[in-house]
Amino acid sequence: MTTTRAARIAELETDVASVRDAIRRIVSGGQAYSAEGRAMTRADLKSLRELEKDYADELARLVRGTRTRIYGVVHR
Repeated sequence: MTTTRAARIAELETDVASVRDAIRRIVSGGQAYSAEGRAMTRADLKSLRELEKDYADELARLVRGTRTRIYGVVHR
């Protein structure tokens, strides 16, 4: 199945937001937490930062690719 550019951009925007939310939870609440009597550990902060950068870089490339570029104008 082929993904359109617009669909990939939307997907990456969602992914970047999700990763940033996960980073915020780690920064504000710590790496480990407990719920319903079970101890849990969130994803590694360094890995999340790398994933955020990868998603943001790909998103920037796709968005840049949709703009019209003008390299020079010749007046006559």
